[in-house]
Formats: sequence, structure tokens, C-alpha cells
Amino acid sequence: MHYILYYFGKLKTILILLLLVIVSSYAIKLASECNILRKKYSLLNEELLYYSFEAERLNISWQSNPWHSYSSGGLFDKEIASFINDSDSDLNISRSAGGIISISFDHIEFSLVLDIIHFIYHYHNIYVNSVEIFSNAEGGYVMGNITIVKRDSKGT
Repeated sequence: MHYILYYFGKLKTILILLLLVIVSSYAIKLASECNILRKKYSLLNEELLYYSFEAERLNISWQSNPWHSYSSGGLFDKEIASFINDSDSDLNISRSAGGIISISFDHIEFSLVLDIIHFIYHYHNIYVNSVEIFSNAEGGYVMGNITIVKRDSKGT
């Protein structure tokens, strides 16, 4: 009987050690997965910071309400004109009967043109058809045209 208790005690010790090995290997596996997730989170954070700094460098402001509806030209023209704060800049907005809106500009900073294009993309019922940007004789300024087309009721 004494031998049975002795071997039972050894078996119990072996089972406890085996359970300890299983639990520790599972803990190591969880720790490595957490480390991988932490690295992915860090990379995602770095990418978000990069795009945030790029947007700040290009003077693009993020808007909380990303979709607007283009219904009349008056408010749209005022919003586009609000980007231009230089009295030497030239900005003309014209419309044709086919729903084509043409914005021509001269003596405008390139970053402001990017702001205007970014602003236009917040409207769901118009889209940018073409963009032509040319370097101006004066350094840092550009001239060109942005053509916008109104979408029809089908969204095309």
C-alpha cells in the first residue's frame, strides 16, 4: 500500500508539472500575440500621425460632416472664394447649361488649390472632372482650371 501512495504522489507531481508547462506555454503564446498586436497598433499609430502631419503640411482641414449637397451656386461660390485671401489672386467660377462648373484661378498658392479640391470632394452630387495646374512665373504660385460636373439623379 505504501508503494501505491508513493507512485500516486509521483504521478500527482508529474501531472502538476505537466499542467504548469501547459499553462506557461499558453501564457508565452498570449504574450507573443500581445506583442504582435502592440507592434501593429504602433505601426497604425505612426501611419495615422504621418497622414495627419501631411494634411497639416498641406493645410487640409478635416471636416466632421464629410458630405454636403450642392444645390445652388451662391453658397458654393462663397465657400470657394473664402479660400482665397490674397487681393492679387484671380478666381473665376462659371457654369454651363450642362451642369459643368469651371473654376479658373491665377496667382494662387498650390496648397490653396489642394484645399479647394479637397473641399469639392466633400460634396456627394458633384465630382471633379479635370484639373489643370500650371506653374506661374512668380515662384510659389500656380494658375489653372478645375472642371466640376454635377451628377444626375442616378448618381452618374
